Amino acid sequence: MGSRVSIHSPLVLVVEDQPEAAELIASILQREGCEVVIAHDGERALELARELPRPDLVLLDLELPVMDGRAILETMRSDPSLSGIPVVVVSEAPDATTVRATDNVRKTRLLEGLERVFARLRPSNTAA
Repeated sequence: MGSRVSIHSPLVLVVEDQPEAAELIASILQREGCEVVIAHDGERALELARELPRPDLVLLDLELPVMDGRAILETMRSDPSLSGIPVVVVSEAPDATTVRATDNVRKTRLLEGLERVFARLRPSNTAA
């Protein structure tokens, strides 16, 4: 048996209510080697974050049905089992840059913003 290297594909929870946008983000992430789970509303996002193996990252739209992204962030920060998960806001909402999150990606600059996201997910010794 050869030596086993423990490298897992990063698990990203994409929280986006627009199916086309969610699929676009998911396809970009999958092309970069990520595993992706999609939630179309905030309540489902929290369920998935708690049920799944812990996501390595949450990409979060702010404008969502049932529970909006701001409420999700507040809930995640107050829940010890979720508070350590990095959350990147992916939104065009007017307050998107003022919401306290790990980072912010404008949907209109999605590819550029996701490059920053990928840099967070890659091991530091891996060349881009």
